[in-house]
Amino acid sequence: MFLEEPVWPPEDFATLAEVRVKGGLNIAAGENACTVHQFRQMMTAGAVSYAQPSVTKVGGITEYMKVAALADEMGIKLAPHSPYFGPGLLATLQLMSLRDDGSFIEVFYMNRAACLWRGHVDVDANGTVAVPEGPGLGYEPDQEVMARYRVA
Repeated sequence: MFLEEPVWPPEDFATLAEVRVKGGLNIAAGENACTVHQFRQMMTAGAVSYAQPSVTKVGGITEYMKVAALADEMGIKLAPHSPYFGPGLLATLQLMSLRDDGSFIEVFYMNRAACLWRGHVDVDANGTVAVPEGPGLGYEPDQEVMARYRVA
């Protein structure tokens, strides 16, 4: 589907654009970008087919929404960076549920010793993840898990 961040440093948008054009590949990048301004530079350079804003790195939900609007304006798809286990994942699920193109989300697939969300945000056998419907981000953290792993 795409090659993710094949250039280092990640803000070398000219080289990233060259890889995209000369390689004939869809490129995804942006998990290390911190503002809508960096995404604008990346997109204007023609460096990406998929923008990967990380809600926890880009400045929260408001800045993420600015990046999503810019991507829509420039005809670039979203593939948000979201391999988190806590609020970052919950926020990304909520944000992608607002979109018509929210067809996939990056999730770590592993067994955890404990889960703050009681396993409610796990990938099911069909490869889907339910969007939490509670207040705020959808779930309150499990107080028993927090107590068990508290560092005094």
